Amino acid sequence: MVLASHDDWDCYAASQWLTVANWPAEHPGDPDAAAIRKARDLSRRDYLAAERRFLGWGVSVLRL
Repeated sequence: MVLASHDDWDCYAASQWLTVANWPAEHPGDPDAAAIRKARDLSRRDYLAAERRFLGWGVSVLRL
């Protein structure tokens, strides 16, 4: 079993934030751009303020 560290989880979350940040930048006139930026900011705030200390993941590899 391989467990993810907080650094691993941070990289995973940050890659999602970057993707969501790039979309409004590429579509500035889209009517949903402001809502997407707001959702990204709330997600980042919640993750950093509360969720990070509880989240984690692992991978199990079974070999027969």
